[in-house]
Amino acid sequence: MGSIPVAGTPSMPASLLFQNVRIFDGLDEIPNGYVLVRDGVIADVSTQPLPPPDASTILINEPGHTLMPGFIDGHVHVYEAAALRQSLQFGVTTVCDMHNEPLLMSKMRRVAADDGDAADLKAACHGATIDGGWPAALLLTHDPSPEFREAVKKWPDLKTQADIDAFVKLRKADADFVKLFHEDGKCLGVDLPRPSMEIQRMVIETAHKNGLPCFAHAFGLQSAIEILNAGADGTAHTIVDYPPTAELIDAYKKNNA
Repeated sequence: MGSIPVAGTPSMPASLLFQNVRIFDGLDEIPNGYVLVRDGVIADVSTQPLPPPDASTILINEPGHTLMPGFIDGHVHVYEAAALRQSLQFGVTTVCDMHNEPLLMSKMRRVAADDGDAADLKAACHGATIDGGWPAALLLTHDPSPEFREAVKKWPDLKTQADIDAFVKLRKADADFVKLFHEDGKCLGVDLPRPSMEIQRMVIETAHKNGLPCFAHAFGLQSAIEILNAGADGTAHTIVDYPPTAELIDAYKKNNA
């Protein structure tokens, strides 16, 4: 069965009317329905034919095709515009970059805003890192070049409330959320420094005061429970060392994560 990728663009017509399409809204199915999009916003969904609001309305009549909400990829690292275009080709209309260079993210945001064939981008920019911790310990094994080592030296090294205040001020200006790293490496067979629970709680509290949600990296079961109980709004991926437990589920539910 065919699918219809659609994303709002600067050149999108004022109105689009989808006719005779299968509609799935994430919960329910309409075998044959109609959807009116006006100014980039869904204005009406119906099982009965909808009239075009004006003569300029673009009619898309596609029996046998499915119209559904765009997917959100909750964990990517975007390094080039082609990645945003590829995402949209697969029906992913929004991607969330979970740690990257702020200047690169600014460039990729412009691509997302100006290129009608690119997915939208939400980004953390630099995460809440400390010296020698995750993800530098991993990434430097893949790219030990002097250039990358210099870039890593500019990452945050959060030790005090003043460090955290400065970090969150930057993220409020250039990011959509804060990325936390609560990784000690034990489930990977290594021993890594990670921010103390006091630092993690301070980051979360300061970010929340500034309207920024916090999403955490944590490969270990106990690490995930700790960071969720500290107030994180969710995790960026699943755990890898043990099956989920009732305690982990309760930690997710505690914050509606």
